[in-house]
Amino acid sequence: ASEVENTVATSTFSNLNGETGTFTIDESHSFINFSLRHLLSQSKGSLPIDTGSLILTGDLNTSSLDIVIDVKGINTQNKYRDEHIMSPDYFDVTKYPTATFKSSSIEGSLETGYMAKGNLTIKDKTLPYTLPFNFIGKTKQAMEKPGDSIEVYSFIGDIKIKRTEFGIGGESTALGDEVKIEFTTDFYKKK
Repeated sequence: ASEVENTVATSTFSNLNGETGTFTIDESHSFINFSLRHLLSQSKGSLPIDTGSLILTGDLNTSSLDIVIDVKGINTQNKYRDEHIMSPDYFDVTKYPTATFKSSSIEGSLETGYMAKGNLTIKDKTLPYTLPFNFIGKTKQAMEKPGDSIEVYSFIGDIKIKRTEFGIGGESTALGDEVKIEFTTDFYKKK
């Protein structure tokens, strides 16, 4: 078994200021979950991340984050509901198979948390959004070749959006408008 050198900070979150590098998202260790009200309970589901990049320049104001979400991969644990959500009534995945978040800057600190400021595009609507997140820390992950490793940076966060702002379904008394999105992501540093 390979040993992993753990360099994660002992505090709950870590400081992102001053970090540098170009990172690619690890789709197999990054997750997006969502929930919204349905009648009196909550409906939940997940969306896979297609691609993503994080560029840290040492100055958060000039750093950026880009994420592409595979809307065709939506999973609510119900095949018929998934098909309905992918239809033109909701996401219309034939026309709009992905959703994107592209930031123009990152702000914040270890004490206050971080915010990526940019644009969220779902279907044919692009709106300015601020994506709050925390930097959990970084670690080295051993690779198959002895002595080889990659640096992995981990993040968590959540955001609330209004689905009708993006034309995802219409007004409904049975279905809530506010969608809570929670994410956890791993990015690996490009060599």
